[in-house]
This record gives sequence, C-alpha cells and structure tokens, in this order.
Amino acid sequence: MTKWDSLTSMLMYEALIRFYEAVYQSILLRFDFDVLKVILLASPGFTASSLREYIIAQATLTDNTTVLKAKSKFLVIHSSTGHVQSLNEVLKSDEVKTKLADTKFASESRAIDDFYKMLSTDELRAYYGPKHVARVVEAGAVGTLLISDSLF
Repeated sequence: MTKWDSLTSMLMYEALIRFYEAVYQSILLRFDFDVLKVILLASPGFTASSLREYIIAQATLTDNTTVLKAKSKFLVIHSSTGHVQSLNEVLKSDEVKTKLADTKFASESRAIDDFYKMLSTDELRAYYGPKHVARVVEAGAVGTLLISDSLF
C-alpha cells in the first residue's frame, strides 16, 4: 500500500464516520422511539450493519437510554443496490414483513398486492388514473381506493 492509498483510505474512513454521525444526529432529532415499531437500515454491503454498530456505540458512550432501549428495533437488511429501487425489495423481505405484520404498512402493502393481482386477472375491475377512478367513484363501484405518490 502506498502513501497515497493510506491517505485515501483515511479520508474515506473519516467521510464515513461523518456520514454515520449525521445519520445518528438526524435519528435523535426526528425519531420518536416510543411510536416506531422498526427502524430499517438497508445497504448492499456492510454499511447498514456498520451504521447500526455506530449508533449503538454512540448511544452507549453518551448513555442515551432511549436509543439503547430501542436497540432491538434497528433491523439490518441486505439490498441489491443503494438506489431507491431497492426500497421495494427491502420492504418485501420476509424479515421486514414479519416485523411489520400488525402495522398500517402491512395492510396497505396487501391492498397494493391485491390491486396488482386484480389487474392481472380481471383488468376490468381494477382502475387507475384520475379520470377512470372518478367514473367508478361516481358509479359507487369502489371497494378499495388506493392513493399513492410516485415513489412506489
């Protein structure tokens, strides 16, 4: 390993620690651990598990009992990429489904799965798009209405 390789490695390590610290501070600022059932940490490599270790280490160093009590809520999941497309992959994993079985997310996920099944088996009963949906609402023919943003 050359001197430059060592310097590059050190700079990457420092950048990673700054990233972990920024995530940790955001978690402290924005998360209500009493309400959250699970906190998903996902990455294609070891970043998610390293982040979890960092969060627990920092909570231990600062004696943050709130985070330490919620330690079991941090769930590390492997994803195939670090891009937003992996979010669906992560949310459909068996580990996540088990943790979220009794949540609003689970019922909404089932509703979306039912919509796609209906679309593939009986396409005349599954509508999407504002105009089509407005017509079936006016006709009183809506069993379940799903409203989604463009992320999913």
